[in-house]
Amino acid sequence: INLSQPDTIDERAINKKKLTAFTRSENLDLALNSASAIGCTVVNIGSQDLIDGKPHLVLGLLWQIIKVGLFSDIEISRNEALIGLLSDEEELGQLMKLSPEELLLRWVNYHLNNA
Repeated sequence: INLSQPDTIDERAINKKKLTAFTRSENLDLALNSASAIGCTVVNIGSQDLIDGKPHLVLGLLWQIIKVGLFSDIEISRNEALIGLLSDEEELGQLMKLSPEELLLRWVNYHLNNA
């Protein structure tokens, strides 16, 4: 989670030595709470689901964490080249209001149209 959003989890809070079933569960609860804090949808998933390795829950959560990290760089202030995505009748303020998903979709469509 800290790779997607740095300093989300205080590393001192992670149990690292002599892990028991209880401390592993604590670590996973910390990860789930932190995932929720960075914007992941963590509904009906608990530490036991991760321990059991339920593929649809583990992969769904993992994808959300990766997506948060990847989309954190998609903003106009970090990538001024995205200003080129403005349409003729659009103002910069409107473009800046777009979500990272919408900007990415606009970028892909822009390049498809100009290919």
